[in-house]
Amino acid sequence: MRVIRVCGWNTAEGIAWAHAVMEAVQDYDPALVPELVAVDYSEAKTGKVFDLSALDRALLEGRADLAAQSLDSMPFKLPPGLPIVAVGRREDARTALVAPLERGVPDQSAPTGVRTGGQLAQMAGLYPNRSFSLVTGSAQERLSRLDCGEFGAMLFSVAELAEIRGLDRAYEIYSVRRMLPFCGQGIIAVQARLGENMAFLSRFHDVDCWDAAMCERSFAEILGEKIPLAVYAAMRGDRLSARGMMADKNGRMWTGEMSGGREDAEKIGAALAAKLRLEAAGPRPLRRYEN
Repeated sequence: MRVIRVCGWNTAEGIAWAHAVMEAVQDYDPALVPELVAVDYSEAKTGKVFDLSALDRALLEGRADLAAQSLDSMPFKLPPGLPIVAVGRREDARTALVAPLERGVPDQSAPTGVRTGGQLAQMAGLYPNRSFSLVTGSAQERLSRLDCGEFGAMLFSVAELAEIRGLDRAYEIYSVRRMLPFCGQGIIAVQARLGENMAFLSRFHDVDCWDAAMCERSFAEILGEKIPLAVYAAMRGDRLSARGMMADKNGRMWTGEMSGGREDAEKIGAALAAKLRLEAAGPRPLRRYEN
């Protein structure tokens, strides 16, 4: 018997993500005993920036063997020695607009809460006469702030609403073309210490989702943490297609698409980001972007 300790945030969605990994581990080999290590979510964030050092420390200090979390909350650059070793099959990547519980419909006189700059830019394009405000916290924390009247509506990923059994709260669900998701939205990622055998994750790991995730993270890493962005990549057979968006502080947006073979997933993401950067910079004589 071998114990595999899986750490995750002590939120409803964080525990659900950890349990999804634990079930796959036990399905691989009943002799493996998964054990949950819950980490206080108050250690997850500093101001408006996610800080995943609490999960990192659990791995580095040997208190956990795996860390399960939503890929869309992970930094683009990971700590040395703690790579992503597996990703699960992508859940619903769409974005939902949720209204306050008592009203049942959005209150346009109050700001709409958004999680990322990319969401803010896209929502401002869709609803130019509304106000928006960035909001952080777990899904339950954000729902509480919405229902107490602080916001007139709020954006959630459909995947996180499903984890907290809140899909019935969705007032409107946007397609991924109308509202591009944030990098890694709807994907559970697993981190582990470098060099350890992770064969027991083979029933959890999804190869198609891995290629899409690496494409999206490459796109986001090129543009950087401070650029409002959104991106969605998907596999169709052995072909990968990606659509991305970046915006500036003035609300101008640039979007583009690119596709290629799965073996070039990271290159496609990087090339798409470079293409949008060049378009945002404006015409440059004697220089030409090659797809």
